[in-house]
Amino acid sequence: AEQRGPRVEKPETIAHHTHHKAVIVYPESRNLAGNTFGGFVMAQAHDLAHYAARYFVRGAPLAPFGLDEAVFHQPVSVGDMASFTAKVVHCGTDGVFRVFVTVGIVDPHDPERAPQRTNRLLFTFATSPEAAPTLLPTTYSEILMYTEGARCHDVEGLALDDASLEQLTSSAPLTERTRWASRSGGGEDESCARISKLSRR
Repeated sequence: AEQRGPRVEKPETIAHHTHHKAVIVYPESRNLAGNTFGGFVMAQAHDLAHYAARYFVRGAPLAPFGLDEAVFHQPVSVGDMASFTAKVVHCGTDGVFRVFVTVGIVDPHDPERAPQRTNRLLFTFATSPEAAPTLLPTTYSEILMYTEGARCHDVEGLALDDASLEQLTSSAPLTERTRWASRSGGGEDESCARISKLSRR
């Protein structure tokens, strides 16, 4: 029989659904200007967001549903040590949830210093309402992030009926489902951008 490690029950908090990864940017990822190609940063961020999403729904069927924002504060250079942090910040009762990703550059000469922020991205995923846990914010900053995520959800009015959810999550292979759906909200709400500020607290 397959040996499996012990199972540890943890609360469904934003802190529990926070994930990290770090990469070194190599020359093959540079653009014509000599900096890191923006698509490389987007791909790395989406990979971590998708990991956080699958972890959040415990492997249940899900689909990437949209990209609320992608802000590039400054370029990432070749050779930089880039750190990525993904947080599940809100989940609606309809199974639509948001994963906020921040990107920063670590100073190799002073690695204990907080990374310098370069990018922020807010991804939206969808799963069945039954598979989506109830997310519990426990700190002041988590409560604020959750509240702002709820406002993004309400403004954009993303509601999935059973037929749409079935089509999104099970009718096509994952590689064919990774297309962004058009947004129904029309324009970015300021509350979505404020999540990035709250995540620093």
